[in-house]
Amino acid sequence: IDTAAMNGHFNVVQWLHENRIEGCTNHGVDCAVKQGRMDMVKWFWENTDKRCAINSIDHAAKIGHFGMLKWLHDRGERCTKAAMDWAAENGHIDVVRWLFLNRIEGCSINAAKFAVKNGHLHVVQWLYENEMVRDRHALLLCAIEHGHLHIVQWLCKITEIDDIVVLLKYVCAYEQV
Repeated sequence: IDTAAMNGHFNVVQWLHENRIEGCTNHGVDCAVKQGRMDMVKWFWENTDKRCAINSIDHAAKIGHFGMLKWLHDRGERCTKAAMDWAAENGHIDVVRWLFLNRIEGCSINAAKFAVKNGHLHVVQWLYENEMVRDRHALLLCAIEHGHLHIVQWLCKITEIDDIVVLLKYVCAYEQV
């Protein structure tokens, strides 16, 4: 059953459950969460005693599956700071906002950096507005490194000019330009 779930074969999962006695493990549920298979996750909950073994909300947030995230939250599933980090990394601003308002875990110091690396300015701006950006210099360096001009421009607007000069000197020394 776990293998069928891992490969997204819901009809095989159901058939095996009805016709075999081996059963499944929590791994099957975890795979369904990671794939965003809400139908399969609900089926596991309704038809087996298996629940998520992983921090399932983290994985629902990573793929931006808002419905699953709320459903798992309502059932008391676990979450870590990785949920907001991964949502930021993948540009899922609605998920980031919801986690901020409805969970206590918050994010790590890397959330904004992950968003910068992938060019998600809207997420970086939201994190900044909600005081979740700690090191603008590191973000600026990251934006330069990954070639995200729109983020470089925005960060330069919100950063003191003296700070930018210091940063640019650091970048030149670091890159040996």
